[in-house]
This record gives sequence, C-alpha cells and structure tokens, in this order.
Amino acid sequence: MISTDPKRLKESLIDPVGLETDKYILEAALRADRVVIAWGEKHFFNKRDKQVIELLRSEGIEMFCLKKAKSDHPRHPSRLGHDLDELIYFG
Repeated sequence: MISTDPKRLKESLIDPVGLETDKYILEAALRADRVVIAWGEKHFFNKRDKQVIELLRSEGIEMFCLKKAKSDHPRHPSRLGHDLDELIYFG
C-alpha cells in the first residue's frame, strides 16, 4: 500500500502486512551479508517495527542502521546527510 498520507493508511481496514511477509523478510535477511534497517521513527502500523526486530533477532540475524534517532529508532536515509562513515550496530 502506498499513500502520501500515512494517517489514512492507519485508518484503512486492509491489513498492509501480507500473510507471507515475514517469510520473505527472513528469506532475504538470511541471504544478505548484512541487514540494514532504516524505516525512520514515525508512522508504525500495529508496532510492526518491533515485530520485525523480534523476527530477525529470533533467527540470530544481526541488524545495522545508518544512524539512530534520539528515540533509538533507525533513521530513514531521506532524513540524513551524505557524511555517513560507517554502519551502526543495532542488535
């Protein structure tokens, strides 16, 4: 689902997380050399950020981010400058 208004997405009765989404996230993460999470700190749907973190951790997958917000959420690349030197261990 795509919308320029995240509030409307939250009000939708359609579940944006498909039945096999976790399976595909895990398959991709297990194939990756490194998993970088970067979804920003707002607009979470049903605490999906915490669910994905727990899913990855349950499989022993280490996560990295470009930068952390004060709230400890991984920052979204569109909100960052180009002066990033290295990835930050997220857990």
